[in-house]
Parts: sequence; structure tokens; C-alpha cells
Amino acid sequence: MRKDGKMDGNIEKLVTGSVKKEPGDSGKWRVEYRIKGGKENGSDFKSLKRGFLTKRDATAYLDGLKVTWQEKILRRSDPKHYMTFEELFEMYRTTMDVATKLSTQDSRNNMVYTHILPFFGKMKLADITQVKIEEWRGTFFKDGKCNYKDSYIHAIRSRLCAVLNFATERHLMDFNPAKHVKMGVKEAPERPIWTVE
Repeated sequence: MRKDGKMDGNIEKLVTGSVKKEPGDSGKWRVEYRIKGGKENGSDFKSLKRGFLTKRDATAYLDGLKVTWQEKILRRSDPKHYMTFEELFEMYRTTMDVATKLSTQDSRNNMVYTHILPFFGKMKLADITQVKIEEWRGTFFKDGKCNYKDSYIHAIRSRLCAVLNFATERHLMDFNPAKHVKMGVKEAPERPIWTVE
């Protein structure tokens, strides 16, 4: 995939085909197609699908076939296009939980399960952008007022940053979009302590 979001020419040419009218008076349409490297041994796969009632149906079938094979190639080449945040978090958790105490794991993982996964869980890594993170940040506010303390909001954001940093270190993402989204403050303000004078 190119930086402008379009498919590379090689991927677009992976499935080639044509839509033709069936010979005879049936009035039906057929799709002839070739998939480069479509067989298990790497050779080209050539086939034919018949019996479409309209040219539009046949064209839609060919277009769907192209998309399916493009996705298969992307899955093989670039995990950010198919890996979800939930899958990334499981990878992160199994790697990082080894080095932390059980109580720390529980509190960190609880933040992710409660506040991050409901929003980002099924989202593909390529779809997680700064705009989406700002949209997620908005879920913590109700009627212009935050439902949590600033230090807790900051801790939740830190969890998200840590998971996305894990992804960038393993080249699953190009950069961490959460890095520039500010949420909460690191330390809560000091509380006054009453003393006897």
C-alpha cells in the first residue's frame, strides 16, 4: 500500500479478469479471472464463474474477488491493516505482564479492559488516529465535566500510550498517535492537611 492510501500497482494486478456475455441465447453473464500466485505452489490460478443474471452482478463478483485477494496479500505483508487493538493488547499483556507484580498487572489491565478496549478493541491499528483518540477522550466528559480525577485520566492515557509504543517498537504502527493527545495531569494537586497548633 502506498502512502496516499491506494494499492500498489502489483497488488491491483493480482487479480485480473473480464466480464463477458455467455454464448448462446441464455442472456446470462460470466466472469473469467486469473489470480497470480493463487495456487499453493505459487503458480497462477485461472477460473471461470458462470450464471450471472446481469452484467452488474458479474462485475460486482469480480470486484469482490479483487478486494478479497488484496486483503489476503495485505495480511501477509502489513499487520497494521488486519491486527485489531484487542489482539495487540493481548500480545502486549503476555509480553509485559511477566516483568510486573500481580497487583500492578491487575490495576493496569483493569484500566484497559474498562476504559480503552470498549472503544478501540475491534479497531484496526491502521484506523487508530489522533482524531479517534481525541474522540475517545471526549467519552470521559459529560455535560462539559470530567467524570474522573485528572490523575486517573492521565494514568489511563499512559496505558494507551504504553500499548501503542509497544506496537511502534515492533513496527506494527508507524508512530504513536496518542503521544500528542493530552489528558489529565500527572500528579494530583496537594491536599491541605489539618494540623493541631
